[in-house]
Amino acid sequence: MSTITIGVVDSQTLFRRGLVEILQKEENYNVLFEVENGRKALDKLKNNLPEVLIIDLKVSPNNGVQLTEIIKKKYPEIKIIILTAFYNSTFINLMGRIGISAFLSKQISHKELCKAIDTVHQERVYMTESYKDIILYAEGSETKALHSQFLVKEKLSNRELEVLRLICHEHTNLEISKKLFLSIRTVEGHRKSLLSKTGSKNTVGLVLYALIYKLVTIDYKLLEVSMQTPF
Repeated sequence: MSTITIGVVDSQTLFRRGLVEILQKEENYNVLFEVENGRKALDKLKNNLPEVLIIDLKVSPNNGVQLTEIIKKKYPEIKIIILTAFYNSTFINLMGRIGISAFLSKQISHKELCKAIDTVHQERVYMTESYKDIILYAEGSETKALHSQFLVKEKLSNRELEVLRLICHEHTNLEISKKLFLSIRTVEGHRKSLLSKTGSKNTVGLVLYALIYKLVTIDYKLLEVSMQTPF
């Protein structure tokens, strides 16, 4: 199992150090640094780039979301997990717009925290809520506003639509490659193309895009995603 490098940014000293202590007990985690504010985090990132960065929503100065926007512009490869005391559908838009990989409650269990870290490290988004939240958000009163966050709809190839369908089913690149008999590199290429064509930052953005432009339909009873006829 490969080692996952991690950074922690949290203004609460006891919580931050307790979190680091928990993470350091995991054999496959390596905590590169822990800092109490955004300025120190940006300074650390000049020489130490973790694969996963855990940021407190209320970290100073400004807040964790604004810090994330700065970091994602400079270091887009870093996976960001935001810690927060509450969760609502607004966060789903933020996840799709600026590329946050997970929003986690500070009450999260050790087991779920590790699951979230492992998930985002695999180029996936981790959500404690079901996809029903995304569905309701995309089809709610804010749908028109969501259109503005994406580029003008660009025609997707049939293969890209197949990959998008599997992404909406939460399949990993490896799982998609096996189902479509493609190499992982080819799947990664299709995923990057989808992100570029749709103007999405991550998986949540792709799911929102697919729902907004009605590329997928939802079975509300089973909460399953099925592909419509390509446009």
